[in-house]
Amino acid sequence: MLNSHEMSDDEKAEALKRWWSENGKSVVGGIVVGLALVFGWRGYLEHQQSQSELASSEYDSFLSSVAVGDVEKAKVSLDILKLDYGSTAYDYFAALEMARLMVEKKDLASARQYLELAVANADQPGMKHLAEVRLARILMASGDNEAASKLVAGNKEGAFAGEFAHIQGDLYRSAGNKQQALTAYEKALTGSASNQALIEMKINQVR
Repeated sequence: MLNSHEMSDDEKAEALKRWWSENGKSVVGGIVVGLALVFGWRGYLEHQQSQSELASSEYDSFLSSVAVGDVEKAKVSLDILKLDYGSTAYDYFAALEMARLMVEKKDLASARQYLELAVANADQPGMKHLAEVRLARILMASGDNEAASKLVAGNKEGAFAGEFAHIQGDLYRSAGNKQQALTAYEKALTGSASNQALIEMKINQVR
């Protein structure tokens, strides 16, 4: 005779059948959901990798067009990067490069548009500030000191603090405010701005 802790094979089979009847659907459902998540995530990663490779290829095509001065073809590549691969940073870098090309061609209006695009598409604060520094310089070169002043007013801290201070010094100097220009230039020096020799020369001029 079996004790209370033992079950016959038939009883075990019957118990298993009851358990499966009660829980089978949820178990299968959990497995299906788990597989969907695993393969869905894998598909997402593969898609991202594919997008990155395609964007990189288009960016190479863009750079080739820029290298030979084919502005129209470069614009087409930039539009593709912006519309199809906006989740990557290639559209940002392409906009910066197009702005540089436009400056070389003395087309400051177009350079401004591309830098505004770079500011809008920047994924990181440092990337945004780099574009803002260049945009502020273009605005000043275009005679729009008011817009340049508004742009740099809220960017006084961080890695680009020195660059923004340099621009502010130039704006104050242009307006005839030598003391404020001197303060801004000195801040630019302590903020490790580039072109330190140039800033020191400007300091001597406003003293």
